[in-house]
Amino acid sequence: QQSRNTNIQFANALSYTGKILTLKAGVQVQHFSQWQMSYGNFNGSYNYPTYAAYLAQTPNLFTLTSGIPLIAVGEWTAAPYVQTDWKVTKKLVVSGGARYQNQTNIKDNNDIDPRGAFAYQLGSTMVLRGGFGIFHQTLSAGTVQNLIQNDGVHQLSTVIVNPVYPVNLATAATLGTSSSIDVKATDLRTPYTINNGISIERAFPHALSITASFDDIKSVHLYRGRDINAPLPGTGIRPNPSEGIIDQLESSGDARFDSLTLGFRERVGALNIFGSYTYSKNFNDTNGAFGLPSDNYNLKSDWGLSSQNVKDRVQTGVNYKFAYGLLANSNIVWNTGRPYNEVLNSPGPDGQMNIRPAGVSRNSLTGPDQFNVSLNLNKTFVLRKPKTIIPPVGDGRGGP
Repeated sequence: QQSRNTNIQFANALSYTGKILTLKAGVQVQHFSQWQMSYGNFNGSYNYPTYAAYLAQTPNLFTLTSGIPLIAVGEWTAAPYVQTDWKVTKKLVVSGGARYQNQTNIKDNNDIDPRGAFAYQLGSTMVLRGGFGIFHQTLSAGTVQNLIQNDGVHQLSTVIVNPVYPVNLATAATLGTSSSIDVKATDLRTPYTINNGISIERAFPHALSITASFDDIKSVHLYRGRDINAPLPGTGIRPNPSEGIIDQLESSGDARFDSLTLGFRERVGALNIFGSYTYSKNFNDTNGAFGLPSDNYNLKSDWGLSSQNVKDRVQTGVNYKFAYGLLANSNIVWNTGRPYNEVLNSPGPDGQMNIRPAGVSRNSLTGPDQFNVSLNLNKTFVLRKPKTIIPPVGDGRGGP
């Protein structure tokens, strides 16, 4: 595989700062182009349900990609924004703003993101903060590239269920029980998140501070794949028998994330100590762009824990500055395992390996806990001190 990416960014900002009001406005423009030559899966790949099946060379699935290996795609994104900070009183600061985003490759021109925040001093040692905002994502160039690459014209994916090993690559396309292409929904929209958060911080003597925060993030119009030509329930026959899998990219996914974090930080001389505990829950019903659901006619059946969910997370660490500029850092992180999916070891009616046992929800199993310890020492050496340049007095013409 060979690839070449080009990324050009331009940003401009204007700001005004007053005694009680700060204004900032600007624009961000980005151009991204991607060129890729890929022969991935051009020789095909087999799936074996068990190790014994591998030894016996009796696969239950074979997939093959054929077509044009060269794909090129580009996109533009522009985003103007405005933001203001208003010092209402000595104890209250309010912030507000908005951002508008537009990009090529998708017909969605309503990506307006309002945002707001506040900070209120409850006392000399306590601050309450809160905020909300909408944050739009983008349709990435990689996703657009997949749409072009797997459109059935540039490249075609062939699926053979229970093949006879070895498969003749020259005739595999004619033996395939189904093909697979990617298409884009006509009403495709860019996903966005609705973020809400609130926190409180209290300072104590001896440079000790304690914080508590709660965050709620709701994701809307997430990308997902759906086979719009999936076999009909009860019949096993596709609506269009002459076609195989038609993986439609659509923005019909949802997600919800909530977290509660308690943390502390303390400084004792040259020693800094910090730590936090986070409890969180992360649910969704999509595995990302082009990820097919277990039931193409009942998308909500995949609502369950996200594969990125970490229920409990503890982090603590110290850093200490020794003599001669030597800095030591230590960090310890423990978290519970991430969920993963339990699926049957055989392809479903559409050749996908994502069918769960009856009564089993998505990502119902949990992986092992993780524990990481890191320690590093830093020392900066100055090889040469910068010279001090004294500017000349006057312009050499004797004038003032």
